Amino acid sequence: ANSASNDEIKERRIAEAAATFGLAGDSFSSKATGEELELIKEQHTLENKLKIPFIGLSLNETVHKCIAIGQDSIANDMKSRFKISSKRFAWIKIKALAEVGQWDTLRKYCSSAGVGYKPFAEACIEHHKKEEALEYIKRIEQPEERALLYARADAWEEALATVTKIKQPQEIVWKLKSACNNPQMQQALQEIARNAN
Repeated sequence: ANSASNDEIKERRIAEAAATFGLAGDSFSSKATGEELELIKEQHTLENKLKIPFIGLSLNETVHKCIAIGQDSIANDMKSRFKISSKRFAWIKIKALAEVGQWDTLRKYCSSAGVGYKPFAEACIEHHKKEEALEYIKRIEQPEERALLYARADAWEEALATVTKIKQPQEIVWKLKSACNNPQMQQALQEIARNAN
C-alpha cells in the first residue's frame, strides 16, 4: 500500500509540474512531463493486467519488455499513442526479439522493418548467433560495412573475400587488421593493402 501511495504522489507531482510549465508558457517541458505522466499511467495498467513490473522503465524499455513477453499488440498501440518513429520502434523490436531468441520471428520481421539488414546482423552477433548474422550480412550492399560485420561475426574468410572487391581498401583493411588477432589473416590483409597501392 505504501508503494502505491508513493506512486500516486509521484503522479500528482508530475501532473502539477506539467500544469506549472503550461502556465509559465514552457510548452516543451509541459508536454514532456505530460508524456511522462501518461507513461506512468500506462505502466500501472500494464502491471495490473500482466502482473509484472513496468513502473520506472523508460518508454523504450517498456515497449521492449512488451515485445519480449509476446505482447506485440500492446507495443504497437504504444508506438502509435507515444508517437514512436517506425525506425526507433524497429530497433527496439529487433533487440527484444533477439534477446528472447525469437530468430524465426526476427527473420519474418526483416522484410517489413524498413531499417536494412545491419541492425539484424548486429543483434545476432551480440547474441552469439553467427549463422543467423551471416544470413543478414551477405545481403548488405555496402562492401565496407559488410566486411566489418563479417569480421565482428568472426567470419574472416568472408571479410577477406569482401575486401578484395573494394576499389580502395586501405582504410577498411586498417580497421580489420586492428580487430584481427589471427596472424595469417593479418598477413592476408596486409597483402591486399599492398596490392591496392
